[in-house]
Amino acid sequence: MVVHHEHYSHCEEVKLLDLTNDEYVIEEDDDAELLLRFVINQRDFHEKDGEILNEVSEEIIHGFKIDMEELLNNEILQELFQQDYLLITTDFKHLVDFDILQDFVRDMLIEIGNNTLKDTNHLFLHNSVERLHKDISVQIYNLFKSTGGATIVIHLEVVNMHCYENIQEYHVSQMEALLRTMVLLDNQLSEYEEEVIQLVQSASMEMVQPADDQPKGASRASIDGLERIKYKSEDCKQVTSCSVCCEEFMIEEEIRKMPCSSAHIFHADCIQKWLEINHICPVCRYQMPTE
Repeated sequence: MVVHHEHYSHCEEVKLLDLTNDEYVIEEDDDAELLLRFVINQRDFHEKDGEILNEVSEEIIHGFKIDMEELLNNEILQELFQQDYLLITTDFKHLVDFDILQDFVRDMLIEIGNNTLKDTNHLFLHNSVERLHKDISVQIYNLFKSTGGATIVIHLEVVNMHCYENIQEYHVSQMEALLRTMVLLDNQLSEYEEEVIQLVQSASMEMVQPADDQPKGASRASIDGLERIKYKSEDCKQVTSCSVCCEEFMIEEEIRKMPCSSAHIFHADCIQKWLEINHICPVCRYQMPTE
């Protein structure tokens, strides 16, 4: 069992893009007047009793191109046009509506998080998005006011610290993360499925169990014997999504129930693929028959 998971994210820098000396160059777009490039340093630490078991760093880059008019208050625009006030592009930068800018930045962070799922978890926690989008928006807004610059790089750092009770739990968590990835990427991995399964069952569980007791899938009879039911929200109020793929159930969708608990329900395909590789319940570690 993972003892706890600490998540930390902050904005390191918001700066104008130096086109003469910057590796994060964005292609020019005549239709886009605001160019934002998010450069995220994501760091994952796995530790036991303060000792780092594994550290993984990854740089994530997302670019957004926005027409400046989208950030302007329509009421102000209409009033200016009614007065025959001719606006040029540089004027737009000084008329940016801060509240609209905040909404855009929040939506960008959510989109980045949705497109950067790691082990089925969102890149940012909800409270991180709320704090970051305000901080970033203030700095972008100030750059508009002071320089008029509209090509901006935002540097973020995201840190996840996973702490375990013992080395065995760490290896189990790594194996289960790989299994979930296999289920989510089913079609892409089908060509190499047997090879991947062997790697998961051997390398990922090294030091967890003796070599003659490596994890294996549940028996075909036990998988086929899982109860099939139709999902009804009134019958399953405490469970609304599958613990394997993390997607919500549809009303009247066929799901399968594990024998360990009536609350341990899953998409039929998800739990079948899981049990073909690992005979342990994804929720409570109940062991299904293997023979």
